[in-house]
Amino acid sequence: MRVLAIPAFILAALLSACIIVVGDDGGSHGHWDDEGHSTVNRAIRIGEAQTVGDLDSVNGSIELGDRSVAESVETVNGSIRIGDDVVVNSIESVNGNVRAGTNLRVADDIETVNGSLELAAGTRIGGGIDAVNGNIVMTQTRLEGEISTVGSDIETGRNSWIGSITVEESPGWQSGRSRRPRIVIGPGTVVGALHFEHAVDLYVHESAETGTIHGATAQIYSGDSP
Repeated sequence: MRVLAIPAFILAALLSACIIVVGDDGGSHGHWDDEGHSTVNRAIRIGEAQTVGDLDSVNGSIELGDRSVAESVETVNGSIRIGDDVVVNSIESVNGNVRAGTNLRVADDIETVNGSLELAAGTRIGGGIDAVNGNIVMTQTRLEGEISTVGSDIETGRNSWIGSITVEESPGWQSGRSRRPRIVIGPGTVVGALHFEHAVDLYVHESAETGTIHGATAQIYSGDSP
């Protein structure tokens, strides 16, 4: 069987058709004069210090460079990677992970289904975090609203401030799951009410502060981790 070689310039063109790049010019300032972009089977990459509208990708990842600004950022079957000092209105991911750099600003909510969520120091969220099974890891994060989940592990890290935490019951969730969610309230963290509708393993650092705890007994720990 004869195998045809694809010339390099054709291969490069095919690959470039699978990603949309906005302002990827080494960090120069600019403005995308568009309300946003919606793609299928293509990734979106926003360069440094760019201002854009809504970003929506199905089967493609989204990447936002440092100091970029966007409206809603949504993916289905794609990850979201966010640089430092980024400002967005909201974030939603179905099956992809969300990774954010330092000093992220989110005006409204973050929603995930099966992807994990990692938030670095300096994050500020005006709304809440709504997750189903994806794990949530943060540090030095201020969340004005509630973390609501069914099966996520949650680690608040150090010196976070969280309005409240609710772990909801869901029909059929327990089937096939071998362990309970692990909720760790880290050193210096302040959390409002904690409400658990099914069993969890709850660990609270001796220096943390919490409101009323319903549905679980806190295990107090010292040191960096339980």
